[in-house]
This record gives sequence, C-alpha cells and structure tokens, in this order.
Amino acid sequence: MTEQTTLLEKLKKQETALKKKIREAQKVEDKKTTALHDNKCRAIGSAILAEMDNNPAFKETVQTIIEKHTMNKKDRTLLGLSPLSDKTGDVKNKN
Repeated sequence: MTEQTTLLEKLKKQETALKKKIREAQKVEDKKTTALHDNKCRAIGSAILAEMDNNPAFKETVQTIIEKHTMNKKDRTLLGLSPLSDKTGDVKNKN
C-alpha cells in the first residue's frame, strides 16, 4: 500500500505542476489575444478617422452610430458626447 500511496502522491504533485503550467500558458495566450485585438482596433479606428476627414456623409453616419451605441459615461465624456438621460430626464450614471 505504501508504494501505491507514494505513486499516487507523486502523480498528484505532477498534476498540480501541470495545472500551474497550464494557467501560466493561458495567461500568456490571453495577453497575446488582447494585444492582437487592441492592434486591430487601432488600425480600424485609424482607417475610419481618416475616411471621416475626407467624407462628410461617412462622418455623420459614424457619429450617429457612436452616439447611439456609446453608453459608458467615461466613454461619452472622452468622445465629447452629451450624457445620456433616462425617461424621467435624469442623467444616467453609467460608469
């Protein structure tokens, strides 16, 4: 029984070590995915801003979309949008 207990303990330690390696590898992969997403967003944003400078109709369309879909208070402030208000006329305080 001692030999099996030792084998079991050894396997559990290996399992713990593997789980740790998996968590670390997942963190690295998540960072890569986030960086790729951020780079895509910057590239797309740059292209859209350039087109907005040269195409007033496109600019108006994009501004309408941004106004409609930007709900976060900080984002609205950053983009120079007016605060949202609810049906009672009170300004919504979304983070």
